[in-house]
Order: sequence, then C-alpha cells, then structure tokens
Amino acid sequence: MPRALMFCSLCQKWDTKGRNGSVVWNKIGCETIRLDKVNAHELSKMHEDSIHLEKNELSTIDETLGKLQKSEMTALIDAQKVLYFLIKHHLPHMTLFKPLVNLCVELGAKNLANLSQAKNATYTSHVIIQDFIDSQSDIVEEKIQAKMRSSESYGLMLDEYTDVATRKHLAFAGRYIEEGESKLAFLRDVEIPNGTANTIVENIKDYLHDADLDKSKMTCFASDGPAVMTGKKNGVVAQLKKENPSLIDIHCINHRMQLAVSSAFKSVTSIENVEELLMGLFK
Repeated sequence: MPRALMFCSLCQKWDTKGRNGSVVWNKIGCETIRLDKVNAHELSKMHEDSIHLEKNELSTIDETLGKLQKSEMTALIDAQKVLYFLIKHHLPHMTLFKPLVNLCVELGAKNLANLSQAKNATYTSHVIIQDFIDSQSDIVEEKIQAKMRSSESYGLMLDEYTDVATRKHLAFAGRYIEEGESKLAFLRDVEIPNGTANTIVENIKDYLHDADLDKSKMTCFASDGPAVMTGKKNGVVAQLKKENPSLIDIHCINHRMQLAVSSAFKSVTSIENVEELLMGLFK
C-alpha cells in the first residue's frame, strides 16, 4: 500500500480520539493524504507520545507473562514436593496425589493454587504424575551413577519379571563403595521384548555404556538364579565372564532359601514332619 494511503494506527482510529487522548488529526479516511503531511506527523509530539504508550503496554504484557510463568514454575516445583512426599512414605501416589494437592490448596498453599490453569490443564493427571516421576528418577539415577563411577568397584543386581500386562521388564540395582561403606541403590526399570540371555546381556551393556561405567570395575553380578542367568554355556553370567573373567556371580540368598524349602517340602510325607523339617533348615 502506498505510504500516502496509510493512517497512524498508534495515534488514532478513524472515528475516535487518539490513544494518547489527543484529538484525532483526521476523522474521516482520505485516500489523497499528502506524503509531506505524513512525514510531518511522524515527527510530531502526538505521534511520539503514542509510541511511548505503546511500548509501555508491551512491557506491561511482558512483565505479566513473566510473573505468570514464574508462578506456574513455582507451582510445578511444589507439586513435585507433594509427589516426593508420597513416594518417600510409600503411599499410593497415583491415587493420592490429586487429593493431597487439593487439600494443600484448601489449607492455603498459594503456590499450588496456580497449578490449575484450566479444566484441562490441572497438572494432576496420571500422565503428568509419570512425567514428574521420570524427571525425579533421572536426577536420582545420575547421582547414583556418579557415585558408582567414583567407586573402586561396583556390582549389579538384576531381576527379570513380567508385569500385569505380560510385558517383560528388567530391574537394575547397583552396589558400590562410598566412604568405605557398601551402599545399595535401585537404578532403573527397563522394558524388554523377551527374556532371553542375549537380550538381557545386550541391555546390561547398553546400560553400562549410557551410564559411562567401566566394565572392568564390575566385580560381582547377582540374580535370582534361573537358567537364563546362570546357564553355564550361554547364560547371562557366562556371557559377561567372557569379557570380565574375574566377575563373581552371586545367587540371591533369599531365592536359594525359597528353592531349598520348596525342594525339602517335596520330601515331606505327612504333616507331622513339617515342624521337624523347618527346625532342621534353620539350625
């Protein structure tokens, strides 16, 4: 559009007073405005005042958005504190998180009141809770991994299990030395396509690589003792020992006890022998 056909939207609308309160310089649109008059208007005090007011409005909007984002961030941080409290005290976080947040708001938690921005943006759904858990677990895991890297040696404990949806998982736990004491910590839960030895070994190597853990410093490996873990030819331990011959494999004592009791009870012929059998096992 030719400049002569433009009008100043900052200073005025066609049929109202200007933004700065001044009387408009033209009430009716004109298609034959002289260019020198437009240039003169741009240099006028009325136009400069309008620009100043426009900038002030924009800065106010930026400040408002900044405060809004800060309040939302504070609310999200406090929400994670609520979730951490539930997990720390072994309470069902998926069912209690939203009611506990609502209780805190009702009791005057001003920050958490900013958590609900709309009916469909409350940050209390199961998806959000899982995102919170993932972010918290990543931080905890990174700290544990750093301690394992600084330890003179470390060990891994693995348990393969199937969830209620019949999906296979691997639970990783690590043991390491910190200030002369042996420490144990849960590391990660990984979903796997199947429970074969090759798949488990592949996931172990991937985890060690991602965590930047030296394979040669892994001195022990513990499991619940199934054939897939302890098989002499192609079990997980056998494959790991090919790269680290000094690795010590440990069969979980609790699982060994359960196997011993199961085997012992197979030899029981009458209920009278049960007490005698149990006394013999625990001597």
